[in-house]
Amino acid sequence: MRGRHWPHGAAVKAAVADGSGSSGPALDERERRLQLVAGLISVADEAPTVEEALRAALSLLCDHTGWQAGRLQFADEAGDLGGRTFWHLTRPESLASLRAVAEERRASLNDRSRPLQPHAEWVAIGEEQLQQSGAHAVFSVPVVVRGRLFVLLEFFSQDAQRPPDALLDVIAYGCTELGRILQRKPAEDALRRSEREYRALFENAHDGILITDPEDETVIDANQSACAIYGCLRSDLIGLPLHTLWKDPSHDRTRLKEALRGPSSRFESSHFRKDEQLIVVEVSAGPVEYQGRRALWMSVRDITEKLRTLEQLRVSEERYRHLFESSPQPMWVASGETNRFLEVNEAAVRRYGYTREQFAQMTTGELAATPLPESPDQEPQLEETTVAPTGATIWRHRTSAGESLHVEVTSHGIDFAGAKAMLVVANDVTERLRAEESLWHAAFFDALTGLPNRALFMERLSQTQTRMLATHDGGFAVLFLDIDRFKVINDSLGHRAGDVLLVQIAQRLEKIRRAGDTVARLGGDEFAVLVEEVHDHAEAVLVAERIHNELAVPFDLSEEQGPPEVFSSASIGIALGRKADGSHQPAEELLRDADTAMYRAKGHGAGQHALFDVAMHDHAVAVLQMESDLRRAIDREELRVFFQPIVALPEGRIVGFEALCRWPHRTRGWIPPGDFIPLAEETGLIGRVDRWVLEEACKRMCEFQQINPRKGDLTLSVNLSGRELLQHDLADQVAAILKRTGLSPKSLRLEITESVLVENEAQARRCLSSLKELGVALCLDDFGTGYSSLSYLHRMPVDAIKVDVSFVRTMGSDEKNRRIVESVVLLGKKLGLEVVAEGVETPSQAAQLLLLGCTLAQGYLYGAPFDAETAKHHLRQREGRAFTVDGSSATNP
Repeated sequence: MRGRHWPHGAAVKAAVADGSGSSGPALDERERRLQLVAGLISVADEAPTVEEALRAALSLLCDHTGWQAGRLQFADEAGDLGGRTFWHLTRPESLASLRAVAEERRASLNDRSRPLQPHAEWVAIGEEQLQQSGAHAVFSVPVVVRGRLFVLLEFFSQDAQRPPDALLDVIAYGCTELGRILQRKPAEDALRRSEREYRALFENAHDGILITDPEDETVIDANQSACAIYGCLRSDLIGLPLHTLWKDPSHDRTRLKEALRGPSSRFESSHFRKDEQLIVVEVSAGPVEYQGRRALWMSVRDITEKLRTLEQLRVSEERYRHLFESSPQPMWVASGETNRFLEVNEAAVRRYGYTREQFAQMTTGELAATPLPESPDQEPQLEETTVAPTGATIWRHRTSAGESLHVEVTSHGIDFAGAKAMLVVANDVTERLRAEESLWHAAFFDALTGLPNRALFMERLSQTQTRMLATHDGGFAVLFLDIDRFKVINDSLGHRAGDVLLVQIAQRLEKIRRAGDTVARLGGDEFAVLVEEVHDHAEAVLVAERIHNELAVPFDLSEEQGPPEVFSSASIGIALGRKADGSHQPAEELLRDADTAMYRAKGHGAGQHALFDVAMHDHAVAVLQMESDLRRAIDREELRVFFQPIVALPEGRIVGFEALCRWPHRTRGWIPPGDFIPLAEETGLIGRVDRWVLEEACKRMCEFQQINPRKGDLTLSVNLSGRELLQHDLADQVAAILKRTGLSPKSLRLEITESVLVENEAQARRCLSSLKELGVALCLDDFGTGYSSLSYLHRMPVDAIKVDVSFVRTMGSDEKNRRIVESVVLLGKKLGLEVVAEGVETPSQAAQLLLLGCTLAQGYLYGAPFDAETAKHHLRQREGRAFTVDGSSATNP
């Protein structure tokens, strides 16, 4: 079924204009139709795109006519919209049924055999389609653009009655005008889009943009960035005379006129903000057409902060340059890629000796003290000495003169002239390292001999033990050496000669040292040797014997004004580094054991060695315990003074007593003097013992003299240790004791050993002279046991000598000893000295001494040493009685 066709053009315009000659309601209807056409033209013209224009027209027509639905079907020739369909529905649920009707019509539309119908038509819908869609008719209106179907508008009506022809003609006319609008729409859209894009660029530009009138020099337009730069609103800028912004109007006006005549120009200028703050701007300007008239375009960029930053950078660079050049430490900038020098300061030029031009031709690797690699691209691996606490690395460099130096290098990555580089500070630490090395050497090496000291020896000993424990193989030994009679060398030839001897001993020990072994000086005249790969005592003894043999060769000290040759030896203690059960002991204990064994060797005589065993340690512990007990005994005054009588042989009467120290130990009973007196001398306790014995004996002697009828004849003999004799204030101490006790100095005899006179002649003479000035008598004890005592008798102020018990005891069986005693007695008489014989135990010995002219004797023949109370009792019983030659008593005449 086909409806009639409605023509476009003048007929429709006339129908719209005159309304078919009608008036009243007809006039209103015409007005509505005119509004419809105007509305179609308006929405199409204002829509931004073709698609939106057609959608708006479709909606407007449906709303005006009240039709059920409208559809836009774009033809294939519609470009990007080709084949697309858009619906406008009053009831969305009818879309499916309406689409079926539309699909059938689309098939007929795409039928190329059917000629194009360039006009509107009303088509009634068949019964079957009516039942599906509920629509009675379809009104289709083609929109033709440039003579070709662009889009087909279809309207579905529920009313079977056809609308008035005038309405359909108006709709058809409106669609025709719509086609004309769409024909120019793309160009208008492009222009409108261009204007929008320009405005977007204008408003969003980072730089400020001013459009100005070159005639009156006012602002026509300005973007937001320009407002922000000048600190004002757009309304403040538009119409503003430009000269109000310029600090130097003549400068800006001249440059803008130049910009109008040719291509855009760029210049810097100073402008005022609204708050009168002066800013520096970079201006780019050029001619432009704006809204149909000639204008000037100005791009303004605020570079105040940039210039301030550049100025700060300039100042910073100037400061850096000043610091760089004036730094006392060598500094340079090297390329991060080629390691070539880019900049060097004056300190680097002075320290390394290269000119700046030479540096410019070098790489950092050429400062290395090690040979350079063959490949020029490879940075040499410098000899790394150490790492400083700061994290900087210390390298070894060389100067142009070939001098080697150590530098502490600190580097930082920087950007230099747009490229990666390294800023290097080279701190010369050559002298510091030398000082540190000297300190380290002083801390771990002996200054005199150059050997490792105790600290380094103990460290190496610990390392050896750790290594042996880790490998479970091998062994080692520690040898402790003490130079025999070294003090004699020092005292006789001087300390300088002693030092020379120690150096020569160190050199000999180093000469026989095996690789891997350690020779150390522990202090004084003590040395230690760490010998590795020693598995048993026999191997260790071989090492000790090799040392003995080496030291047996005479030492030449002739340059020290001493004898041409000096002989020396060493006592050596040996301790193995592994026990019998395979275990190891701490390093300190091992050295202690070797020291203990050395004392055992020294007890056997000079030039001996001894192997450590547990018994030595036990003995050392016992001695240590005895020392502790002795100290407590002195503090608690547990020592006792015993007295042994001294008898005048011709009369047989007691003329004096020798005071002897005894120690009643709380748990061990009486300890012999031979056990604790040497210990007291070794530990320095002998001074306290001597002073206590002297004061206690003087008190008792005063009591004895009250009992003795011949008070002034009774004397007291007290032993004085060699250590005490060397005290400079000994005479003052003795004088104080005599004063406190009330004993006359003439009643006191101090006994000294001849060894003190030999070893310390000068000091001994001074001390004895001071004692003689007090009126104290001096007696030389154990006479005849020394090797040179006769030469000292005439130089020392002694009053008496005692013949040693070893000679007296064997007088009857050994003629040689008898003659020695005879010689001593005769010597004493010749020198005016009293002679006292010790150890008289038999009447025969007493008789022989009397025949030889010895007038004084003491010994067990006349009584064992006894305490003070027994001595008093003895004196009372002996009052008026005398000893006979056989030791019995008789009444004094």
